[in-house]
Amino acid sequence: MRNFLRKIRNGVRIATSPGDLAGYLNTRKKIKAHAGLSQQQGLQKNSGVSGDSYGIFFIAFKEEFVKEAVNCARTVRKHSKIPTAICCDVLSEADRTLFDHVEIIKADHIRAKVDFLSKSPFERTLYLDSDTEIAEDISGIFQLLDKYDVAMAHDFARKRFKWSQAIPDYDEIPDGFSEFGGGVILYSLSRAQDLLEKWVYYFYKNFETTNGWDQASLRIASWKTDCSIYVLPPEFNVRSQTVRDKTDTLPEKEGGLHPLRPRIIHWHGLGDPNDKTVIHKY
Repeated sequence: MRNFLRKIRNGVRIATSPGDLAGYLNTRKKIKAHAGLSQQQGLQKNSGVSGDSYGIFFIAFKEEFVKEAVNCARTVRKHSKIPTAICCDVLSEADRTLFDHVEIIKADHIRAKVDFLSKSPFERTLYLDSDTEIAEDISGIFQLLDKYDVAMAHDFARKRFKWSQAIPDYDEIPDGFSEFGGGVILYSLSRAQDLLEKWVYYFYKNFETTNGWDQASLRIASWKTDCSIYVLPPEFNVRSQTVRDKTDTLPEKEGGLHPLRPRIIHWHGLGDPNDKTVIHKY
């Protein structure tokens, strides 16, 4: 009975997301299509993308999130000349002037960014969630793609107890392989296809289990991909104190130990009984 009610709640949530009933039906088709596959097939990058192009890419649905993306695009213009692009469902004529590329699309559900990352018009793409801002010129970040296929910052979670209990593909990954934050992703469109394909596949494979949440599937795809991944320093994905405080509640909610508890400590004089160094213990 409990599982039945959960499926009903999930269905209502999906049906009231950006695509409404049509989006719900399309999502159900994708879940069914991925259920029997060993890997995702058919994901193709945008045709006609210049090999030397670079820029910042937004994917946003619903007016409130598009408004956030517009705000971030303004901060890009303030600090740099990096080209910008957006895939969204609504955009005013005035706000269009902030973007070098605009594509109006329909989303099937609130986490539909996994379906559209391959639609970037840039070979070197920095994808940003809508709720971000640029604090200075970050043009140099694209040089990382001279050496790596993808770059992301670690999330506060390492290996969540909840998903470990529910998803075998997630549980088999070692604790030392952290979740990545999916809100700041630097990638080479041509060389990151393996990661993008695997993310789509594991996202829909586990859609019902995760209620359409994408972090768990990104961790699985990152572990299984052949793409080279660089870990961005934390200053490239600074989270609010509210988010950090939320992390402190994870153990009691998920039944596990704190994800940021110290595993290895490092300073001189560790064996000195007079050492007064303070370490935060979870």
